[in-house]
Amino acid sequence: EPVAMKGLVRPKQMTLKAEAILSWRDTLEWGEPQRAGNGLVWTKPGGSARIAVFFTTAAAQGFVGYEAAVAEMRAAASTTDVGDQGALYEVRVSTHYGVAARVTSTRYREGTLVGSEFKVAVTETVLVPYPAGMYTARLRAAKDEFDEVLPAFREFLLQLVLGAPQKTEAKQDDIFLPL
Repeated sequence: EPVAMKGLVRPKQMTLKAEAILSWRDTLEWGEPQRAGNGLVWTKPGGSARIAVFFTTAAAQGFVGYEAAVAEMRAAASTTDVGDQGALYEVRVSTHYGVAARVTSTRYREGTLVGSEFKVAVTETVLVPYPAGMYTARLRAAKDEFDEVLPAFREFLLQLVLGAPQKTEAKQDDIFLPL
């Protein structure tokens, strides 16, 4: 996937921002992420959309493995909403491919009659196997906002660099001395 560029007159490659578990190019422009557990969370200004990316090591307590996590995701998607139907599909994340599912959930406000006040949210979860564990990327938004932010989420996933940031050596320019 081409690296994201910024600018019209003289386009420049977007800067890669680094954290311990990944690096990213800020194609979202939602501001700096918040740390949450073993990951990062971006929140859309003025909206309900949130994007989270986190890493679970294979040694973490409760880690069931990639295949078991995919099976759990399939089961969760098939029991939440008739429209979700447990369908899994492939999503590209950086130079990797992950398995994704979409889940629709309804939340009812406490203290009101069931069905009188509710919010519907859509969540797309992407699981990406990695040698030392698994990455999880998640977009959660209000149903009426989800389709609007989904393309930004997918572009953001393409601009991620999974794994600890690589240390780059400073380039040394060749010195040219005239004879």
